[in-house]
Amino acid sequence: MRHSINIQHWVQRACILIFLQGLWVVDARATDKHRELAERLATQGHLQMLDIQSGEFLVRTWARIDRTDHDVSVYIEGDGHAWSSRTRRSADPTPHNPIGLRIAVLDTGVNVIYLSRPCMYVPLHYNPACNPLLWTDRRFSEAVVAAMDGVLGHARRNVAGKLHLAGFSGGGAIAALLAARRTDIASLRTFGGNLDHDAVNRHHDVSPMPESLNPIDFAHALAHLPQVHFSGAQDAVVPPFIARDFIRALPTPGCARQVVLENTTHHRGWHAHRAQLLKLPASLHPWCKAGGTFRWRRVPVDPEPAEPAYGY
Repeated sequence: MRHSINIQHWVQRACILIFLQGLWVVDARATDKHRELAERLATQGHLQMLDIQSGEFLVRTWARIDRTDHDVSVYIEGDGHAWSSRTRRSADPTPHNPIGLRIAVLDTGVNVIYLSRPCMYVPLHYNPACNPLLWTDRRFSEAVVAAMDGVLGHARRNVAGKLHLAGFSGGGAIAALLAARRTDIASLRTFGGNLDHDAVNRHHDVSPMPESLNPIDFAHALAHLPQVHFSGAQDAVVPPFIARDFIRALPTPGCARQVVLENTTHHRGWHAHRAQLLKLPASLHPWCKAGGTFRWRRVPVDPEPAEPAYGY
């Protein structure tokens, strides 16, 4: 009887291992597909790939530097495929729909840099420090932000100009946290930016992230930085009140603006507003003493594919 039970136990274990291996193969093939999508988009924008080692992470970037004496627009990707479901972390955070990259490709300026996030795109066997906590609970941890700071420093090392930071969703949080600690930042833009993850998580009734830095806690360091925070009027993932309350938290909010875009959700509608998204906040200086929230006219929602709401 005991022998029979042992055989049954090992058969069950073998079946589980085969099932998990099958999931890994399917996931790996899916990730390859999403890497290829990013490569095609980057090629369309004439961006060259460069993997940069920073701390424990090898981070993928794409860039086009045509004038080293000019400023640089830097776009930071969102959180990607962080969750497979509301309660299950993904095995790989590589974005299925890289909105940050899509916006970067629209920028025809002389100098453009796109930064992914730790553990995205690069095969995970090249990043042994990666684990699902780094793209979920610790996505804005000191280790992650410090690594992104190092990547940014390396990516702009041959450029004399200032940096205009921009980020989608969680990339907006990283952009704000970097702006708070660097002295070479000329402006900040966020697109559905998670500028207060405590408030976002309360809104969705999910667990807080005590191991992550929160941009709103560093608002005092950003008070005099020209910045525009774009919110989708129909964004149910990072609702417009997040950017509104972030601006209210600035000691002197005169150079910060929120722009609410109609017919825009968290994952759809952004490219229809590209003229507004690509305009640098520094060029909006006449508004610095004005107040209020600006609303642009209604435009059709674009048909880009959406990631699940839990993938913000």
